[in-house]
Amino acid sequence: MKFIVLAIIGVAFSGFLHAQSWKSLNDSLIQNYNIGKYEKAIIIGKKAIAVAKKEFGEFHANYAESLNNLAVVYQAADSPYK
Repeated sequence: MKFIVLAIIGVAFSGFLHAQSWKSLNDSLIQNYNIGKYEKAIIIGKKAIAVAKKEFGEFHANYAESLNNLAVVYQAADSPYK
């Protein structure tokens, strides 16, 4: 019984860490965008998309937000989407 409870706590904590990882990346993208470091923001944005897709799935709001944020950075950088 203890093992099952620990496993459930571990899974919940793992999901929390992934959400924090995505949030940290997303926050970093926004900070770099705000100070005009678009190339760095693009690199971070691509990582945020990969994390969101893996951890939340393509139909989750965090994935959509990541795609949108990267598009905004590309637009600000006057760079074509890749």
